[in-house]
Amino acid sequence: MYGQRVLVAKIRNFESKNVHYFKSLELSQLSGFCLTNDLGKYLGVPILHGRKKKKAYNRLLDKTQARIFFLER
Repeated sequence: MYGQRVLVAKIRNFESKNVHYFKSLELSQLSGFCLTNDLGKYLGVPILHGRKKKKAYNRLLDKTQARIFFLER
């Protein structure tokens, strides 16, 4: 061991849409991890499953443009 630990509170259980809801719920209860349909963000970019939508990146584009504008001043 190198002193690293798994932070169980941050672990989420994500299941495919092809898995029946009650089976997902059962797996979540057995594992002790929360069931989720949102994977969150990594480095400010949403972790998307399924089709990518342009509006999902609008916030990232706005933040980037604001920083560029600020640096140009």
